[in-house]
Amino acid sequence: MKSLTTVTPLYYKSAAQFKHQGFAEEHEWRIVYHSFHKSLIPSLKSRTGQFGLTPYVEFPLGLRKPASNPLKRIVVGPSTHIGLGAHQQDIKNSVELLLRKHGIDGVDVAISLVPYGSA
Repeated sequence: MKSLTTVTPLYYKSAAQFKHQGFAEEHEWRIVYHSFHKSLIPSLKSRTGQFGLTPYVEFPLGLRKPASNPLKRIVVGPSTHIGLGAHQQDIKNSVELLLRKHGIDGVDVAISLVPYGSA
C-alpha cells in the first residue's frame, strides 16, 4: 500500500487536469502547489476567507509588462443579482481599478452577453 505522502501529490496533479467541457472556453490556468514538504512552508501565507483560514502562495505572473503579458482579456460573467447590468458594470469597474492599482495595462475588461443559466 502506498503512503499518503506518495498518493497525495498524484491526486492533486490528476485533479487539476479535470474540467467540465462546458468551461473549455475559459482557458484558465490551474497551478497545483504541494506544500507538505517543510522547505515550502516559509512561502505559505494565509488570509481569512468566507470559509475560514485560507492558505495561499504569492505567485508572480509578470503581468506588469504589457508586451509580455499573457493576460489579454477578462470577461465578467453573468450574475443572479437583480439589476444584472448595473451589478456587472460595478464588477467590471472594480476589476479595472484592481488592474490599475497593480500597474497592469493592456487588459480588456468586458461584460459577458451570455444570460445566467443558459449554459
